[in-house]
Amino acid sequence: MSTAITSKDRMVKACVVPVLLLAISEIYCRFTGLNSYSIASPSAVAMAWWNTLLSGAIFPIAGETLASACAGLLIGTLIGCSCGVLLGLSTPLNQVTNITIESLRPIPSVALIPVAVMLLGLGYSTEIAIIAFATVWPNLIVTRTAVQNVEPRLLEVAKALHLSPWAVVSKIILPAVTARVFVGMRIALGFAFIVALTVEISSVPLGLGYAMMAAQQGLNPASMLAFLVWTAIIGGGLNYLMSVVQKRFFAHVESQG
Repeated sequence: MSTAITSKDRMVKACVVPVLLLAISEIYCRFTGLNSYSIASPSAVAMAWWNTLLSGAIFPIAGETLASACAGLLIGTLIGCSCGVLLGLSTPLNQVTNITIESLRPIPSVALIPVAVMLLGLGYSTEIAIIAFATVWPNLIVTRTAVQNVEPRLLEVAKALHLSPWAVVSKIILPAVTARVFVGMRIALGFAFIVALTVEISSVPLGLGYAMMAAQQGLNPASMLAFLVWTAIIGGGLNYLMSVVQKRFFAHVESQG
């Protein structure tokens, strides 16, 4: 009982400052008769948010962003994890490619937008390609490090049993690194969602990012901020979902770390 009360008290305390700021903003907007093309009262934003939910308009819009983010994340994860396993197992290959990786990894993914637009046009292809580029690196680095830290005795056993390279990877390497690879995927998911929004805001007429820009250009700050609230809700929901999965299936990694 005391634990439940403590958790509830913490939740209440955490909400005090946001609620207070919203109340002050609402009072200010009402008493000053604020009429702005760049800002809206919390009540107006809440009404616009409710309208997007009630009309169902948010679902196809958010679906476009999530579809691009998930597709790009899937491609980036497959490439990053595959390369990470190869580099982790082969020291010579890791040394040969290290300079190339360290040269490409710092490039901001959004800097590739002009190139991607010229090559792929305006649409899902551009967005997915840029997201894939952004998510390759955390997956590659985490996977490579995890493979390099696999218990050497496991590899000695595989050698003694004369296992094929594929058997070594599937039966020893992957089970040993899966939990840590999931950490890289969780980091990459955050990158995927952020990059998706950035690409949509700057160039691709799809999803939540474009909806925010369209509302801003239409001088509708309430809708613009309502979509911003949706991005916070969806982003927080994705992070919470990944944290639940990590605690449910990979809690032992944290205890070992």
